[in-house]
Amino acid sequence: MDSSIPPLLEARSLVLSGKHHLEVGSFVARGPKIALLDEAGRLLRLLIDPSSIKSGTVLLLGRDPALSLAEGQAAYIPTSLPLPGSVRVLEALSLSAHLLGLSKSDARLALSRCRLSALDSKKLGDLTRLQARLASIAHGIIGEPKVLLMENVFADLDEPETAIVQAVLGAELEGRSYIVACASSDPGSRTLGLESDEALRAAGNMVLPPTRPEPEIAPGYWVSCLGEVAPLTERLRSQGAEVARSPRPSVFFVKSVTGAAIFQAAKETGLVVLELTPSGVRRDSV
Repeated sequence: MDSSIPPLLEARSLVLSGKHHLEVGSFVARGPKIALLDEAGRLLRLLIDPSSIKSGTVLLLGRDPALSLAEGQAAYIPTSLPLPGSVRVLEALSLSAHLLGLSKSDARLALSRCRLSALDSKKLGDLTRLQARLASIAHGIIGEPKVLLMENVFADLDEPETAIVQAVLGAELEGRSYIVACASSDPGSRTLGLESDEALRAAGNMVLPPTRPEPEIAPGYWVSCLGEVAPLTERLRSQGAEVARSPRPSVFFVKSVTGAAIFQAAKETGLVVLELTPSGVRRDSV
C-alpha cells in the first residue's frame, strides 16, 4: 500500500464528551471501506459535527473533515434529510447541489439514479420510509464524492426495502470509499459491515483498534440491559445460548451466540441493551 496516501480515517488522542463517555485514543484506518459497529458509530457524527470532541483530533483523508465535505470530496448520507417536511424533494437536493456549485440538473440525475425521478415534486414529509432513505442517498451522491459517510442506511427497513437500498448502494459504492455506522441488530448493516476492509468496535467505553470484520467478534459477551432481563435470558437460552447471571440483576454473561443475535433478542423482548462487552475485556462494573 502506498504510504504517501493519507489514511481514510485517523484519530489522535481522541476522547468524546457527552452523556455516554467514549474514549477513542489513537488509531489509523486506511480503508477504503470502514465499518463503525454499534457504539463506535458515534465516530461518524464527529466527521459532521465535532462539538462532542472533548480532546484530541479526528482526520478524514488526512485533514479536517469539514474541508473534505465543503469541497465535495466526501459527502454525508443521513438516515433522513434534516429538513422540514414541507420542503419538496427536488428543492432539498437542489439546495445541496447549489452549495457544491452544481445545478438542479445534477440533483435530478442523483434522484434518477436512486429511483426517485417521479417523486421530485413530493414533499419530504409525504415520503415513505424507503423513499426517504433513497432521498438521503441521492443527497449524498450529487457531487460525485470520493468518500461516502453513511449513517445506518438500513435502519428500520424491512427485507424488501433493504433489498432495494442494497441494489442502489451496490451501484453507487463501486469505486468509492466509505465509512458506515452499522447496527449489529440490523441484517443489512451486518452485511455491509462484513464487506468492509476494516471495522471499529467499542468495548465498554473504549473504542478498540481497527480489525478485519468477522461474523463473530467474541466467544462471549457481558450484557447490561435496562429493565427486567429474565425474558431476554430465557429467549437466548431457547436459541442455544449459555447464560450466566451476575450479582447485578441487570447484567449477565452470554456464550454461544453472536452479538447481533443478542441485540435482536433484546429488541424482540422490548429491552434496551446498554452495554455489550466482548469477553476478555476488563469490566470493573460487574
